Amino acid sequence: MIFEKVFGIATFYYGDAEPDHINGWQGGIRGHALKQSRQDVRGISDWGQSGPGRGD
Repeated sequence: MIFEKVFGIATFYYGDAEPDHINGWQGGIRGHALKQSRQDVRGISDWGQSGPGRGD
């Protein structure tokens, strides 16, 4: 056999899931989840974030 051991590496950039700007959540995974659930209101504790521009 040519390969006795196989290794893999994966990387993830958070900006792909949650763009890093004031309204980034709208185009990220949270915006998608809210569209899917048809909810318009999000609470501070829904995603564990608080502060300016973080859904408060």
